[in-house]
Amino acid sequence: MDEDVSRYFEKISHGAVMRVRKESDMPLWYNSAAYHDVIAYINRTSTAIQGVRQLEPHGYPVSLTMRKLCNLIDGLIGQLRLVRAHSMSSYRIWSHQMLHEVFQMLEKALPADKCEHVGELGQYLGNSFGNFTRADYGTGNELSFIFFLCSLFRAGILIAEDEPAAALMLFSRYLKCVRRLQSLFDLKPSSHQGAYSLDDFQFVAYMWGVAQLCYEPPFSPRELFDRAVIREWRNEYLIVGCVAFLASSKPGTFAMHSNLLWSVASLSSWPQVYNGLQNMYLKEVISQFHLLRELCFGKLMAFVPVSPSSQLMRAELGHLSMARQQYLIQREKMTSSQEQQQPLLRHHRRDHKREHKRERERERKREGSALLRLSSAVDESHSGLSSGSSITSVSGTSVHMNAMAKKLNKHKLKEDQKQRLIQKQKQKQKLKAQQYTDMEY
Repeated sequence: MDEDVSRYFEKISHGAVMRVRKESDMPLWYNSAAYHDVIAYINRTSTAIQGVRQLEPHGYPVSLTMRKLCNLIDGLIGQLRLVRAHSMSSYRIWSHQMLHEVFQMLEKALPADKCEHVGELGQYLGNSFGNFTRADYGTGNELSFIFFLCSLFRAGILIAEDEPAAALMLFSRYLKCVRRLQSLFDLKPSSHQGAYSLDDFQFVAYMWGVAQLCYEPPFSPRELFDRAVIREWRNEYLIVGCVAFLASSKPGTFAMHSNLLWSVASLSSWPQVYNGLQNMYLKEVISQFHLLRELCFGKLMAFVPVSPSSQLMRAELGHLSMARQQYLIQREKMTSSQEQQQPLLRHHRRDHKREHKRERERERKREGSALLRLSSAVDESHSGLSSGSSITSVSGTSVHMNAMAKKLNKHKLKEDQKQRLIQKQKQKQKLKAQQYTDMEY
């Protein structure tokens, strides 16, 4: 009966509804398509971001839709800058405004042919910024945002190439937003978390941060809490950003306020750390009834059973994924082709400079010949004045001399203007050359 009612409301609202209402529904959750899809998405992303840094230039492709979604989260962060009173009422006002605007923002960010999913996606996104009634935040809200990301791929809004950017750009912005919420409004950890949590609020951020380090890491797990490592890599790896936020928001040492994280970091390799975190996430986070009873399910994250032979997908750690290898090969080909074109571009620039220099020399010759003609005319006027052959009066001679002087002044002004233009062109060429060298670098 409950299942029929849920399907009815899901059908008429085109959105998501709560499906885990009692603890006896938990086996349905473990056997649902949503459970298998979200675990597969987390591990698939973990495989894709190995060896990739957040701010790595051209480290991963970024589509136009991804940029629009990132601008959406940036807009929500911008609204937080306008909040003056850091109180619970201010948090509730911001939450109501966010819930009122997020559907329109999503409609603008998504392709026109995918707007049918705005209702379901908006519910997942709106529920990921905490509970404005209790003024708390926890791993259940983070899971709602993972539902949002997974749904973007299931709806075909994002494709497999967008997986690194979804974790390292979009999810990173989400973390920035919720951390600001926690700091501004002093949000309390929700009842979803407990002693299992690495910190009071996040978990997937740690898994993806560890996955980044599973291929050619710049430091070992035991060096995670070193101040030099945190200062250098906090903006490049998600887990270092999490550690930096903990260090700035909690007093004391990590052994005191984050004992579990301190213990996990004592493992010898990052793949071991990831496997430990994944097992912890499956057994003690995503299996919590108090977390799942507030989670919504829709068409994209369906609460329907899968076949009995279905198995959970595991991350392939320790080596680059095939998609990552293909992307690096394509990048290398593009770079080599650009390097091959650079000599041709330089040759064209040299030819252009030579032709420009020749043109300037021709102009100078023409100007010199014109000045010679003028000077000869002035000489003739002087000789006429002395002999009286061409000009018969002193007044006529002065008028003639004034006219010749004006012509000379005009030509001098033109010459000065040309010199200034030449200087400006030289400055522009220097700036262009500097920009080209920067682009090459």
